Amino acid sequence: MKQDSEIGVAMNAGHPCYFVGFLPAPVAGQTIEALRLPSALAVAATVVALYLYARSAFGSTLAFMAAAYVAFFHYHIHFSRIALNNIWDGLFLTLFAYLLWRA
Repeated sequence: MKQDSEIGVAMNAGHPCYFVGFLPAPVAGQTIEALRLPSALAVAATVVALYLYARSAFGSTLAFMAAAYVAFFHYHIHFSRIALNNIWDGLFLTLFAYLLWRA
Protein backbone atom coordinates (compact mmCIF):
# COMPACT_ATOMS: atom_id res chain seq x y z
CA MET A 1 0.00 0.00 0.00
CA LYS A 2 1.33 3.37 -0.98
CA GLN A 3 2.04 5.62 1.99
CA ASP A 4 1.29 8.79 0.03
CA SER A 5 -2.23 7.69 -1.00
CA GLU A 6 -5.40 8.63 0.86
CA ILE A 7 -5.76 5.12 2.23
CA GLY A 8 -2.15 5.08 3.41
CA VAL A 9 -2.62 8.40 5.22
CA ALA A 10 -5.80 7.10 6.88
CA MET A 11 -4.08 3.89 7.96
CA ASN A 12 -1.21 5.84 9.48
CA ALA A 13 -3.53 8.31 11.23
CA GLY A 14 -5.43 5.48 12.92
CA HIS A 15 -8.71 7.38 13.17
CA PRO A 16 -11.64 4.92 12.81
CA CYS A 17 -13.87 7.32 10.85
CA TYR A 18 -11.31 7.52 8.07
CA PHE A 19 -11.52 3.79 7.44
CA VAL A 20 -15.24 4.00 6.65
CA GLY A 21 -14.60 6.59 3.98
CA PHE A 22 -12.17 4.35 2.13
CA LEU A 23 -14.06 1.04 2.28
CA PRO A 24 -15.15 1.15 -1.40
CA ALA A 25 -11.67 2.19 -2.59
CA PRO A 26 -10.35 -1.33 -3.38
CA VAL A 27 -13.39 -1.99 -5.60
CA ALA A 28 -13.96 1.39 -7.24
CA GLY A 29 -10.42 2.75 -6.99
CA GLN A 30 -9.35 6.07 -5.57
CA THR A 31 -12.04 8.17 -7.18
CA ILE A 32 -14.41 10.87 -6.00
CA GLU A 33 -17.34 8.47 -6.37
CA ALA A 34 -15.67 5.92 -4.11
CA LEU A 35 -15.04 8.63 -1.51
CA ARG A 36 -18.62 9.91 -1.59
CA LEU A 37 -20.36 6.53 -1.59
CA PRO A 38 -20.20 5.86 2.19
CA SER A 39 -21.56 9.33 2.93
CA ALA A 40 -24.44 8.82 0.51
CA LEU A 41 -25.26 5.49 2.13
CA ALA A 42 -25.11 7.09 5.57
CA VAL A 43 -27.56 9.81 4.49
CA ALA A 44 -29.99 7.25 3.08
CA ALA A 45 -29.74 5.17 6.24
CA THR A 46 -30.30 8.29 8.36
CA VAL A 47 -33.57 9.04 6.58
CA VAL A 48 -34.77 5.46 7.08
CA ALA A 49 -33.69 5.40 10.73
CA LEU A 50 -35.40 8.72 11.39
CA TYR A 51 -38.60 7.45 9.82
CA LEU A 52 -38.52 4.31 11.98
CA TYR A 53 -37.85 6.29 15.14
CA ALA A 54 -40.46 8.97 14.48
CA ARG A 55 -43.08 6.39 13.48
CA SER A 56 -42.67 4.50 16.73
CA ALA A 57 -42.55 7.67 18.81
CA PHE A 58 -44.97 10.06 17.10
CA GLY A 59 -46.98 8.25 14.42
CA SER A 60 -46.67 7.75 10.69
CA THR A 61 -47.73 11.23 9.55
CA LEU A 62 -45.10 13.03 11.55
CA ALA A 63 -42.56 10.35 10.67
CA PHE A 64 -43.10 10.92 6.96
CA MET A 65 -42.81 14.70 7.41
CA ALA A 66 -39.60 14.37 9.44
CA ALA A 67 -38.01 11.94 6.97
CA ALA A 68 -38.97 14.15 4.02
CA TYR A 69 -37.56 17.20 5.77
CA VAL A 70 -34.23 15.52 6.46
CA ALA A 71 -34.08 14.03 2.96
CA PHE A 72 -34.34 17.50 1.39
CA PHE A 73 -32.53 19.51 4.09
CA HIS A 74 -29.81 21.46 2.32
CA TYR A 75 -27.19 21.13 5.08
CA HIS A 76 -27.69 17.38 5.17
CA ILE A 77 -27.28 17.10 1.41
CA HIS A 78 -24.31 19.47 1.34
CA PHE A 79 -22.27 17.71 4.00
CA SER A 80 -22.94 14.32 2.45
CA ARG A 81 -21.86 15.60 -0.97
CA ILE A 82 -18.46 16.76 0.22
CA ALA A 83 -17.89 13.44 2.00
CA LEU A 84 -17.22 14.70 5.51
CA ASN A 85 -17.01 11.96 8.09
CA ASN A 86 -19.30 13.75 10.55
CA ILE A 87 -22.32 12.99 8.37
CA TRP A 88 -22.36 9.70 10.29
CA ASP A 89 -23.25 11.56 13.51
CA GLY A 90 -26.86 12.00 12.41
CA LEU A 91 -27.19 8.29 11.69
CA PHE A 92 -25.69 7.19 14.99
CA LEU A 93 -27.73 9.72 16.98
CA THR A 94 -30.95 8.66 15.29
CA LEU A 95 -30.22 4.97 15.78
CA PHE A 96 -29.34 5.61 19.42
CA ALA A 97 -32.59 7.51 19.99
CA TYR A 98 -34.60 4.80 18.23
CA LEU A 99 -33.03 2.00 20.25
CA LEU A 100 -33.41 4.00 23.47
CA TRP A 101 -37.08 4.61 22.70
CA ARG A 102 -37.70 0.91 22.07
CA ALA A 103 -35.91 -0.11 25.27
